[in-house]
Amino acid sequence: MSPFIRILSCLGIAGALTALGTTTAAGQSLGAAESFSVLGGSTVTSTGPTTIIGNLGVSPGTAITGFPPGSLTSGLIYTGTDSLAVSAHAAALAAYGSIATQLGGIDLSGVDLGGLTLTPGVYYFSAAAQLTGALRLNTLGDANAAFHFQIGSTLTTSALSSITLMGLGGGSNSNIFWQVGSSATLGLDTAFMGNILANASITLTTGATITNGRALAINGAVTLDSNTISNSPGVSAFWKGGAGNLWSQANWSTTIAGADNTNLLAANADVVFSTNAAARQSTVLDASASIASLTVNDSTPVSISGTHTLTLTGALGTTGITINSGAGRTDIATDIVLAGASQTITVNNASGLTISGSISGSIGLTKAGAGQATLSGTNTYTSASAITGGTLIAANPTALSSGSVSISALAFLKVGDGPTSLELHLSGALSGTGTVQLDIFSNGGGANPASAADRLIFTGVDRPISLSGTLAINNFNNLAAANFQNGDSFRLLDWGSISTGNRDVSALSFDFTQFDGVNFDVRSPTDLANFLSTGFITIVPEPSRLLLAGAGIVAALFRRKR
Repeated sequence: MSPFIRILSCLGIAGALTALGTTTAAGQSLGAAESFSVLGGSTVTSTGPTTIIGNLGVSPGTAITGFPPGSLTSGLIYTGTDSLAVSAHAAALAAYGSIATQLGGIDLSGVDLGGLTLTPGVYYFSAAAQLTGALRLNTLGDANAAFHFQIGSTLTTSALSSITLMGLGGGSNSNIFWQVGSSATLGLDTAFMGNILANASITLTTGATITNGRALAINGAVTLDSNTISNSPGVSAFWKGGAGNLWSQANWSTTIAGADNTNLLAANADVVFSTNAAARQSTVLDASASIASLTVNDSTPVSISGTHTLTLTGALGTTGITINSGAGRTDIATDIVLAGASQTITVNNASGLTISGSISGSIGLTKAGAGQATLSGTNTYTSASAITGGTLIAANPTALSSGSVSISALAFLKVGDGPTSLELHLSGALSGTGTVQLDIFSNGGGANPASAADRLIFTGVDRPISLSGTLAINNFNNLAAANFQNGDSFRLLDWGSISTGNRDVSALSFDFTQFDGVNFDVRSPTDLANFLSTGFITIVPEPSRLLLAGAGIVAALFRRKR
C-alpha cells in the first residue's frame, strides 16, 4: 500500500479519497470477445428474466442453461468449438494477461472502493478488492480515458453498490477493465460498470447489472439471476440550462464540462443532472420525451415539472432513476411511463426523491439504495413492486402497483407521509421480512375513526399475505400515555377478501417504542388472534398493573379474614 493511502486509511478517511492514477492506462482491445456481453469458460447458467444485450457464449465448455426465460437482444449464442466462441475465449485470456502485467499502478490494497473518486490510470490490489457503496470514475474530460484494476484474488460488491462514470461522454467510455485473479461476485442490485476478466468464475446475484461492459470468465462459470448485462455504452446528455428551463431547448451538453450547447438529440439518452457549472437545475418538460435513464449528481435541488410524459426505456441495458450520494433533493412532477425491463429507482442521497406525477406502464418497479423515495401520485403501473433497500413512502392510496409487493430485510415501506392518515390500497400479494410503518395520529376513541391511524386495505381477490418482519407503529404527534385509554382501538389492516388461511403474520413482530406506558393487545403472541381476525390492535391494561390490582384484592381479602 502506498504511504499516501496508508495514512488516509489510518485516519479513517479513505472514503473521501480522490486518487490520481500514476500510470497511464491505454485502451485495451478485446478482439473477438468485443461482441460478447457474457462468456463463460465452463458453463453459463441463469435464473429468472435475465437480459443480455450482445452475444452470449461459453468455451471450451458447452453448457448454457436458463435461456429462456433469459433473453438476448441483438446477439446470438456460441458454444464449445464454435469458431467465434474459441476466438473470443483466446482474446479474453490475452486481455487478462495484458492488464495483469502492467506495472506502476497506484496501490489500493486493503482500501474499500466505496466512496472513492478515481481518475484514469492503473489501480492495484495485492489480494481481494471490495466495493461497498458508490464508486465514481472521473474521466477528466478525456473521451479515451481508461481505468484498469488489477486484483490479486477476489472482487466482491455489497448489495446496492454502484459505479458512476463522470466526465466527457458520460456513459460512453468502454475502457474500464477489472482483471480478477480468482472470482468476482456482484451483490444484490449492484449497478456495475466495465469489463470483468476473471480467471475463475463470475456470479451476479439478483438484480445486479453490468452496463458498458462484460462478464468474461476465463476458466470457470458465469452464474446469473435476473440480471441485465450490456456491452453497449449508450449516449449521455448533461443538463446545462444555459438557454432557459425548457427541456426542448438547447439546454444540453454532450460533456459534463458543458463544452457545447445542444438539444437532446438522442431518443434514448442517459440523462444526467448536470454539467459542472449548470445555470439552473430545474427544467420544464414542454414535450413528451423518451430517455434510457436519469441520473442526478447535483448537490443543489433538482426538479422536473410539466404536463407531458417522460418515458424510461431502459435502452442498452441502462435503466431507471439513480440519485447518487451527495445529490440534493430531487422532485419529479411529470408523469412517468416505465418501459423495457423492470425499472429500478436507486436513491442514496440524504434529501431523497419525490415523484408526484403518475407512474404508468406494464412492467415492475424496484426501490433500491439506502435513501428515501416518496411516491405521491396516482399510479397505474402493473407488475411487481420490490423494496430492496432504504425507505419507500407510499403517500397516495394507489401509490403502488396492482402487482405483488415485496419488502426485503432492512428495507422499509412507510404508509403515508403525514400529517393526516392514509389508507394504502393493495390488490396484489404482500410479502417480506422488512418493516412496514404505520402512523397513529390520535387516540382511537373506542370507535376507531379512520383518521386515527394509517391503514393497509387489501382489495381484490383472495391471495397470500405473508409478513415476517416488523410492523412499526409510529406515534406521529408524540402523544403522551395520558392521551390514550384502555379500550381505544385502531384498525391497521382491512383484510377484505383475504381468507384466514392466507393471513400469515404469525412471525410478525411489533414495534411500539414510541408508546411508552401504553400497552397493546399484540405485545404477546397469544394475543395475536384479534389482529389476525380483524386487523385491529387495542389498548389494554399493562400486565404489571393487573398484577398489582390482583395483589391488592388478595391483601384486602386476607385483612378481612383476620
